[in-house]
Amino acid sequence: MLLDLVGDPEPAAVARDWPGRLDLVLAKCAQPVPDAVLIRPDGHVAWVASQGVEALRAACAAWLGQGR
Repeated sequence: MLLDLVGDPEPAAVARDWPGRLDLVLAKCAQPVPDAVLIRPDGHVAWVASQGVEALRAACAAWLGQGR
């Protein structure tokens, strides 16, 4: 699951490369948080927005296999 906490288009674009394997969830939070968070199936955080979109692609590939 990829939580998008600010509506950033870059993580959403990455999520489209893993259809059926990565769910994008738009969420809001009252307190300051990262822009987006990738959560592994076991509930652990695999990536946060401050690491950049290329780090997100690498984390998705590691957990979800090759994207489109």
